[in-house]
Amino acid sequence: MSNVKEKGFNYYFELDPSLLPDFVTQKVPKAEAAKQLYIALKEQARRTGHDPKWEVSMSDDSSKFSEVDKGDIWVTYEAGPHDWGVGYSLGSCPDSYSFPQGIQDWYLETYYGFDVIFCDR
Repeated sequence: MSNVKEKGFNYYFELDPSLLPDFVTQKVPKAEAAKQLYIALKEQARRTGHDPKWEVSMSDDSSKFSEVDKGDIWVTYEAGPHDWGVGYSLGSCPDSYSFPQGIQDWYLETYYGFDVIFCDR
């Protein structure tokens, strides 16, 4: 946990903007965007001292998870900053994801608050 306050940044309270992908100026297909965010969240978890294998997940299996509809991709980080998914999906990291306007063919929703769901527009 020695990296939790790396260069004055506290990984417990917010997402590290330097880890997040650029969905504002770079058009990224939905599946690739979900993968990029998943990788960024795994790194945030690692820096916080969490085990990314247990705390961060990604799934598009709507038959297994009622939280997602067919075609959606669900990315979760359960031990992440409080309600990170709500904030992120509403544009709290404006250099990474723009809300409500954007260049993507997809948008983000949240289900629990510790997650985002990539949905087609």
